[in-house]
Amino acid sequence: MRVTTLFLTLVFSAVSFGQTTVPVESLNRTIQNRLNQPTGNTDNFEFKPLRILSEDAETRYIAAIEAQRPNAILEATNFLKRNASYKRSASESDRNIYKRWLERLQYRQSTNFRPKLTVMQEGAIGHPVSLKILQVMPDGLTRAEVGRDKHEVFIKGLYTNSNSDGAWANIEEEDEIVLEVSGQLSYATVLGNERTLPVLDVVDVAPFHERLAEATKRPSREARSATPTRYELREWTDATGKYKVRAVFAGLASGSVTLKKEDDSVMQIPLEKLSKGDNEYVESLRQ
Repeated sequence: MRVTTLFLTLVFSAVSFGQTTVPVESLNRTIQNRLNQPTGNTDNFEFKPLRILSEDAETRYIAAIEAQRPNAILEATNFLKRNASYKRSASESDRNIYKRWLERLQYRQSTNFRPKLTVMQEGAIGHPVSLKILQVMPDGLTRAEVGRDKHEVFIKGLYTNSNSDGAWANIEEEDEIVLEVSGQLSYATVLGNERTLPVLDVVDVAPFHERLAEATKRPSREARSATPTRYELREWTDATGKYKVRAVFAGLASGSVTLKKEDDSVMQIPLEKLSKGDNEYVESLRQ
């Protein structure tokens, strides 16, 4: 795990880590004097991805999707069942609530579903769920509070200005925002206290979801010829043996297998990331 240490003293005017230089007075104000000042909500921010998903990150991202999607779908389904009366309620508020949860269900069943960022260990990846801007710093670095557990973090790739200090960012679970925990940043304050916060990078997952949607909507000639008339529900395993999923083969395109799970959601996995046994099974379908 990468750990960068910042020592803040009164004799230096600035400290540096990576490509970012942070004035001492900014960090002092951030950590000591501007904690959690409530200023409402804001749309005054922009996420700029630092990179697309690496192959390793894509594997972790797929695993997070598969781990979280079933419960996310179940949550929305159960809410709509419990509150079916909201659909035709005389209350506009009730009807809007029902509509919002129906939109959530459709999103969670779609190829655009993004998992939530639930832990702050290096390599964790997902949507922040909620985000409070604590302090804006130079060069796209922002100290923030993310998630329902209110983890305090540094984010690289979130751009706003000091007018947003203490404000909640207006984000929805459907928004194309994904953060990856890339390391830690430790610093010593002028009061002599040392703190360590996770560093989260904004990453671009759009190419991944575009590939998944394309494979689902328009299977290639290769996929159509390789798809049997009757599917077999079976357990699929990744090349590491750590991740498993029960699904049926639903197509093969551009070296990636499309699988359809028992809840009718679909996923796309490159052949090289599947086990040897799964590769042999796919090859048998093409013969």
